[in-house]
Amino acid sequence: MVEFQSVTRTMQDKMPKILHVVLSMNVGGAEKLVFDMVRHESFQDNPPIICCLDELGELGERLCAEGYQVYVKGRRPGLDWSLIPWLKGVMKRERADVIHAHQYTPLFYTIPAAFWAGRLKVVYTEHGRFYPDRKSWKRTLLNPILALGGGPLGCYFRSNGRCHGGIRQLSAESHSGYS
Repeated sequence: MVEFQSVTRTMQDKMPKILHVVLSMNVGGAEKLVFDMVRHESFQDNPPIICCLDELGELGERLCAEGYQVYVKGRRPGLDWSLIPWLKGVMKRERADVIHAHQYTPLFYTIPAAFWAGRLKVVYTEHGRFYPDRKSWKRTLLNPILALGGGPLGCYFRSNGRCHGGIRQLSAESHSGYS
């Protein structure tokens, strides 16, 4: 019994390193949620990392001023395949355990990067989707493929309670109060 307790205590002491992937940290609902999550007291000893695919934004500047690590790439128009090795490099450098992709575009680049970084766990939150969804041939084709490569993957989806096809749903509710 002592051996079990020591293993349990060790696992509780090691908090996973979380890396959030967003388009930017401009002021908005998803960005404010990430801003608040990163600064939560439970992460005081192991602060999460943020990757902005497009630009830093006002909330990102505030996080940098407070000493948080925020990476910015500056995504090119269209499909920017350079984001995948860039994200993989950040994941490896920061020794991330869990990648939290906010919105579909960050998820699209996160899944292959997380796969090549060692099949890291990916959590996906879609914030404020329009309902009913418009069918997209790209999503219809790519979602099942993305779901295969992402290792453990789930999503939190508030606005219409459904995940994109091929992605396992964890919860349909947001517990943060933000949408």
